[in-house]
Amino acid sequence: MKRAFLAVLSGALLVFCFPLHDWSFLVWVALIPLLAAVSSGSWRGAFGLGLVTGVVWSLGSLSWVSVYHPVALPLTALVFSVYPAAAAVFILLLMRTCRLPAALAVALGWTSLEYLRSLGTLGFPWLSLGYSQYACLPMVQQASVTGVFGVTFLIALANGAIAGLWLDRGKKRARRLLAAAAVFVAVSA
Repeated sequence: MKRAFLAVLSGALLVFCFPLHDWSFLVWVALIPLLAAVSSGSWRGAFGLGLVTGVVWSLGSLSWVSVYHPVALPLTALVFSVYPAAAAVFILLLMRTCRLPAALAVALGWTSLEYLRSLGTLGFPWLSLGYSQYACLPMVQQASVTGVFGVTFLIALANGAIAGLWLDRGKKRARRLLAAAAVFVAVSA
């Protein structure tokens, strides 16, 4: 129950990061509840929790889709939510199998799935984490060099570093990674 609440909380935080509410600062911590929820579970559990986050996020952010047809929003929410679910599994895979630190696993996992979501005929480029920073001049300047996925990478890196610090309960390695991520984000901005 607690893990499901954390997944819902991540989805809700992500809703508030984008222009309808425009609390873009929340994106820097929005993935932390989801990461805490999936870190100690199974692959299947990570997929389910990512799905919950994706459904909450898409239902709260894509209401405009319902203009086209009454079932458009539920179908879009279901399809869209597969990507955060797959990202949660991929992040867990990178952390457990490849032994990557949380910061790097989240940055690589989330950005990769976000990029894949934007490809193809049915590509869905909306709601990339980097787009939430449209009003932040340093991030916009960063995007002029790296594109929106570079900004997403920085956001996911920060979320992963904070989550890693929280999950490792202050171990030296986690503190060093948080410091390195903070310096990397500061230098990039």
